[in-house]
Amino acid sequence: MAVPGTMLRTTWAQVDATSLTDFSRVLTDNITSNQVVLWMLGQLGGIVTRQGKTIFEPIMLDDAASAKWYSGYDPLDMTRTEVATGAEYAFKQLAGVEQISGFEKFQNSGPGQIIDLWDAMGQRLAITMKRKVNQALPADGSADGGKALVGYQSALPFDPQTGVYGTLDRAQNPTWRNQYFGGGGVGQFGIGTGTAAGVANINDATVAGNTTAGVNNLFSGLRGMIVACMAGSDSPHLVVTVRQLYLQLLLGLEQKQQLVRGPDSTDAALGQAGFKNVVYMGIPHVWDEDMLPNTSVAVGSVSNTAGFGAVALNLDYSKMVFGEGYEFTFTDPIQPDNQDSASIKCLMYGNLVFSNLRRQGRANFAGA
Repeated sequence: MAVPGTMLRTTWAQVDATSLTDFSRVLTDNITSNQVVLWMLGQLGGIVTRQGKTIFEPIMLDDAASAKWYSGYDPLDMTRTEVATGAEYAFKQLAGVEQISGFEKFQNSGPGQIIDLWDAMGQRLAITMKRKVNQALPADGSADGGKALVGYQSALPFDPQTGVYGTLDRAQNPTWRNQYFGGGGVGQFGIGTGTAAGVANINDATVAGNTTAGVNNLFSGLRGMIVACMAGSDSPHLVVTVRQLYLQLLLGLEQKQQLVRGPDSTDAALGQAGFKNVVYMGIPHVWDEDMLPNTSVAVGSVSNTAGFGAVALNLDYSKMVFGEGYEFTFTDPIQPDNQDSASIKCLMYGNLVFSNLRRQGRANFAGA
């Protein structure tokens, strides 16, 4: 004789194992296809899984000092170049938990009902974790006590001449610095004339009600940042801005119709994926509601955390690395001894990493 409840527990166990595994794959796809940078990284093969204590990303900071022209029997230069061979990043951990009571299990005991219930719970968890990832990508990793994924605000700061990123000291490695733009000019490798005090105002109006000066300031900054990130065939894949910069960009493109490419200025692949964008200098520009900084400050008050921010990203030198087996993976349901309930966990280990900061750029603008 079957033990009462055996069939129910068996059904739950079987459906749990199938539906949670399937939903884990759906959740990963949903999160990486909903965020424009992650989507583009996926298109370029930049979403990978790894194992290990940390994420080690090979880089090349300096040219070989021994490479020189010579003639005939000239002695060859045997100078050894000391270089850091890689940047090291920590795996960051993100978790979400959903619970179901024993009575809810009873009420949803049919296989179809179980799948529907898990689907509803999984969707709620997916929305929450997606928001967490979206908020972390443009930020500095300080959320939840510094446990969050390290995003652009730390990787591509407005003043990249100091600080440590990927365990490498920018002050000691001038080529481990992103480009940045200020009103005084472009800072090559973070060493140049760009300063917070000189950043142009995108809302500048030489005549009351005339926004031309502000729009010109925006285009000047975007051009400077993009060109600084170019080298040979290397060029940014994407420029991400705050909403205010994007609106000014649209205004500028309307005023300067020659800058609009054809009747539809959007990049086709991005548009088909659902990401609205405009193309300037051959590069798609998008706005992100979580992009930082996003505050209106006067010229002279712009900093890494104040102003209207934009980044130029060359994603050939960036990856989203997930811990193998922890790509938004659901655990089996766990039932505590002292409670009539079951809980599931969704776990992600990973971090955003860069291997070449010279091909990335940052411009923060004044707006008041």
